[in-house]
Parts: sequence; structure tokens; C-alpha cells
Amino acid sequence: MRQTNDQRAAVPPALPQGAAPEEYMRQLVLHVGSIKTGSTSAQTTFAASRERLAAHGVHYASISRNHGAVSRVIRATRRNGFPGEADLAGVRAQEASDFTLMERAAAEAAAVKSGTYMFSSEALLTHSARNVALLKSIVDRLFPDFAVSVLVYIRHPLSYTISRGQNEIKLGTDTTALIEERGYDGELRVGVERYAEVFGRDAMIVRSYDAVIADGRSVQEDMLEAIGHPGAAEGLVIERSNESISMNAALVADIVNPALAERGIRVDANVRRAKKQLLSEIAGPRFAFSRAALDAVRGPCRTEAAWFAEAYGLALSEPKVVVREDIADKLMPADEIADHADRVLERISAVRQAVAKRKAKKARGRKPRREQKKEPDPSGNFFAKLIKRFRFSR
Repeated sequence: MRQTNDQRAAVPPALPQGAAPEEYMRQLVLHVGSIKTGSTSAQTTFAASRERLAAHGVHYASISRNHGAVSRVIRATRRNGFPGEADLAGVRAQEASDFTLMERAAAEAAAVKSGTYMFSSEALLTHSARNVALLKSIVDRLFPDFAVSVLVYIRHPLSYTISRGQNEIKLGTDTTALIEERGYDGELRVGVERYAEVFGRDAMIVRSYDAVIADGRSVQEDMLEAIGHPGAAEGLVIERSNESISMNAALVADIVNPALAERGIRVDANVRRAKKQLLSEIAGPRFAFSRAALDAVRGPCRTEAAWFAEAYGLALSEPKVVVREDIADKLMPADEIADHADRVLERISAVRQAVAKRKAKKARGRKPRREQKKEPDPSGNFFAKLIKRFRFSR
């Protein structure tokens, strides 16, 4: 019989069935998402509270705030071999860095004698079945003797689809038309089942983000309870980040995002950071789908929510969503949207120029390469004398 969400919270979730407590010494938690379930806020909070958490037996990997290296190293392993075994001499710089970070994390985890070592990267849930299997092989090699738990938060697929849409508009190059056309593709169920098949269903800790919010609790508090460390939440300072953008901001992005592509501006970390900040400053009603897009997505989302209720006992509440046509009178006029778009593009261009100047200044400040060694004096060699004379004659 499958455990419900509430039943799982009553026992240390990583404790293998039938195992005695003394056999359960070290737990490795892979928090794999999903997106828009407070992941960034949790990562910010845990990274800022590492010492406090460690005192309660929760060791949040110190390699970075968001452990993107865990996600990236999967593909790097396919190309180069496993971390700790690959020859880094000919490896791409980013991949070599990720290998080094994972080896550092493995050494850090090895020093943990009891308790939980934790990674968090919401990008992990979107990996293919092949990549998830490879991730398990990496974990088995780098973190032996750890009981592995996979922590996932699920919200109702309808609210997930809407939130994911605004997130892709904010951070990427999509427009509202593109994300509405995409709709919901079942990725939550597919992602969870891939991990369950590879790591085992007993390793899965699948939680309802909707239930956490309905109870007025923070996702950070719920995460620590879910992995068996409820006391670690006491006195924790909750950080919030990656807030959603307004519908007005999305309409501005509908102009900005295609313009970036037309100008050949790649949305790298600097551009993404600037765009996210600028769009977040534009006030207005919450991001919303059109009536037609909502009608198209409701059915598949309800079917998926019912599956999660049956498979994992999750309470997923269908959200009361706003239709874009109903907030038309609260949106900015077209000319104001265009003006905002011009300002955002101007600021992004300024950011790119500033970054380029910093890189150029840094390059100028580098020490020149060592001069090549001078050729030895060939005066004692007949052929060398001829060469020297030929050079002089030229």
C-alpha cells in the first residue's frame, strides 16, 4: 500500500522499509523541484543558514546556493566519464568546474557522520530517463553508504502551468502566445515517475505545495519536516526570491523578448538578471492566461491532479484563476507598454556594455605572457651563420 503524503511525514522519509534506526545513519536528499514551488526561496534560505542547519544535522551542500552543478554534471559525465575519474585536461571549462564542485561535495559529505546531506536543483526534474539513471550511478559512486531520498513538491498542474509560463517569459525568450500554445504537457507526472523507477518508490518524498500554502506554512519548514528534521526549522529566517511578474510585465516582455533575439542578444546570466529585475518592477494585476488557453488546459490538468491524489495521496486544490479578458481594463495601454519595453531594452544594452567594459579592463590588467625564450646564439654553427647572414641581407 502506498503511503500518503501525511503518512510519510510521520516517519523519517529516507528510512528504508524494515530497517532499524541504528542502520539509518546518513541520508542524501536530492530536492529536484518542481519549479515555482518555492525552490529558489528555499535555496536562498538554506544557503544563508548553513551553520544553523548543520547544528540540527542538516548539511546543505556548500558548493553554491542553487546546486545546478548536480544537473549539469550528468551530461558532462556522458561526454567525459564519471567525476573523479575523468581526465579534466581536455574537458570544457564549465564541465571541469562542475566535476571539481561535485568532487568537493563528495568530500564534504564524507565528513558527515550522521544526519542529512542535501542538494537542491529544480532543473533535475526535467531530465530524461537515461539521465536520471546516470544521476543514480553518479550518486552511488560519490556518496556510498548514504540512504537516498528524492524530494519533490507538486502544485496543481493548472497553477503550475500558469506560473511556469510567466517564469519562462521572465527568464527566457518566450512570449505569452508561445507559452499558451504549449499548454500543459504532463511533465510533472513524467518527471516524478522517472525518479520513482530509477531510485525506487520508497525513496520518493512527494509533497503538496498547495497544502503547505493552505496551512500557512513556509516550504522551508515543510521541507525540513519532510526529510526528518522538523527541529531545524526553529529560528530559521525565511528568505523570499524569484517573485512572479505581473501581466503588464509579461506584455512588455512580449516586445522585449523577440527584440533581443532580433538583435542577436543572448540571454546569458547578466541579461537574465537584468531582465528579471526590470520586469519585476512593473506593477499590475497577476499574470493570467486567456480564456481560450485556460479552456484548453483545464482538462489535462484535472486528470493529472487526480492521478497524483491516487498515486501519492496529494491534496492538490484547483486554483481560482483570473482570465486575462476580465482584467483588460487594469492593463497598461499599448503606448505605455511600448515605452516600458524601450526602457527595458535600453537598460539591458547598458548592462551588456558595462559587462563588456569590465571584461576589457580585466583583460588589459592581466600580466603579459612570458616572452618566448631567445634562440641560442648560432655563431658556432656553419649553417646557422649562413642563416644569420641571409637574415641580415634581407
